[in-house]
Amino acid sequence: MDPQTYQVFQRFAKQGVWQKDQGLIVSLSGGPDSVYLYRFLSEVAQKIPLRLYPVHFNHKKRPQAEKEAEFCQKLARFLGQELILIEAEGEFQGNFQQAARKWRKEELLYCKEKHHCAYIALGHQADDVSETMLFRLLRGTSLFSLEPMKELDPPFFRPLLRWSKAEILKRLAGLEQTYCHDLSNESPRYRRNQLRIELLPLLKELALGDLNEKLGQIAQEAGLLKEAFEHYLPPVGYGDSLPYAQVSLLPTLFARELIHRFLLHHGLTEIHRGQIEEIHSLVRQGRGGWRLAMKGGKAWGEKKQLWAKKNDSLGELY
Repeated sequence: MDPQTYQVFQRFAKQGVWQKDQGLIVSLSGGPDSVYLYRFLSEVAQKIPLRLYPVHFNHKKRPQAEKEAEFCQKLARFLGQELILIEAEGEFQGNFQQAARKWRKEELLYCKEKHHCAYIALGHQADDVSETMLFRLLRGTSLFSLEPMKELDPPFFRPLLRWSKAEILKRLAGLEQTYCHDLSNESPRYRRNQLRIELLPLLKELALGDLNEKLGQIAQEAGLLKEAFEHYLPPVGYGDSLPYAQVSLLPTLFARELIHRFLLHHGLTEIHRGQIEEIHSLVRQGRGGWRLAMKGGKAWGEKKQLWAKKNDSLGELY
């Protein structure tokens, strides 16, 4: 185990992730990040006996899916385990990427319980953090949404989060370890792919220093901002409505975040900055008798209270 790998091992050892005979679920797509994750955990398992359960998902959407499953099966047997292969049944409803992500998470949690595991290992790395931040910024987001991925976010943990994609590819080459290429990740059809293939390399070239490190620092500060919000406003039980007075007493940034969380609590997930600003303005003015249409639901003001409901009705602000 080289010094850099040992540092990662020690960091998670101090947090109690490595326990003798403990079970770990490993999300294995067959791509370079998840393959190196699996090789890393296999190396850890040589120092501390661990039960590894590699899990592969076949969405049945791409021609190479069967070959990827076969590759993961061979890798698992080479490393001494049997692959848990989970195949999609039927079509995903709505946004495919969101639905598939939800399905994978639910299945991973089920596997964790079934095999009595403590944690689920994911292969996110430093470039993923930068990519996610830039994607959110381009779509429009708040500072709170720039909070970084966490290395340890029970039951999930991400051992590779401080390593770049280039570092992982270098390590795979050193192991002479092959991996699968997901051709859909190279398609310009998806905006996130355009960001990864075209924009991110350009920004790395233009950045004075390590771009991942710079964006990571911003993400850390966003996390501190979230901590300050939760300290300033202790957790509240969101009821059917949110009193105008509770919103008006807060600084603007925190007031808007409180509105955002209230709307999320009531099932409204696609919320735009302009909508939050409009609601905040109406609340501060103490206005009632208004309704605001939102995707999948609505928000309205009545009797000095903010209300929200998830439904399919469309209305207009008036």
